[in-house]
Amino acid sequence: MSTQQNALLPILMTCVGYGFLCISDAAMKLIASKYHFSVLLVLMGLSMAAIMGGYGLVTEGKAALRVRQWKWVMLRAVLGTACSICNIYSFPHVSLTVFYTLVFTCPFWIALLSSVFLKETLPLRSLAVIVFGFLVVAYVFQPGSGLFSLWTLIVLLGSFLYSCSMIAVRKAGPEESRTMLVVMAALTGVAFGLPFLPGHAVLPAAYALGVIL
Repeated sequence: MSTQQNALLPILMTCVGYGFLCISDAAMKLIASKYHFSVLLVLMGLSMAAIMGGYGLVTEGKAALRVRQWKWVMLRAVLGTACSICNIYSFPHVSLTVFYTLVFTCPFWIALLSSVFLKETLPLRSLAVIVFGFLVVAYVFQPGSGLFSLWTLIVLLGSFLYSCSMIAVRKAGPEESRTMLVVMAALTGVAFGLPFLPGHAVLPAAYALGVIL
């Protein structure tokens, strides 16, 4: 198979994955303002860990629970949790259109971080497109514009943290358990949310539990 054919499936899977991400973010926006972030982190984390852990055990057995690069797996988990907190806090204050306009500064951050930490290079044409897209976003959200606020800065921070987590995944390598990358991120969210839970613990309504799941 050609290089282009080999790349087609990962590209399609990435598109499908981001499609699900958009749906989950839209769902989260429905309830983000109604519950404390600790409630959402704990319930989402437990759901993700159970579903992905169970799937890994069924498909790969105990091998799915093996972690080879603890440093990168845990770094990805912490960065992912920080990104989730940024998103949960900002969702009630920005529209999804604004949110995703800022989220898609990720290609710029990833290109920059990849060149530093992974020693990757981009074709000049591709780099020019990424930089142009970032400049458009910077122009739209420049200080003084109606869209510029603390909340858009938090979304931008979340975008940067997400990009850093993608670098951590690459550093972990293709042999790392995808099951544990998800499970450890989910459990890290649970661990971070638990200390805040006693003062905010409340069982969400049935529809909210469905949204979380």
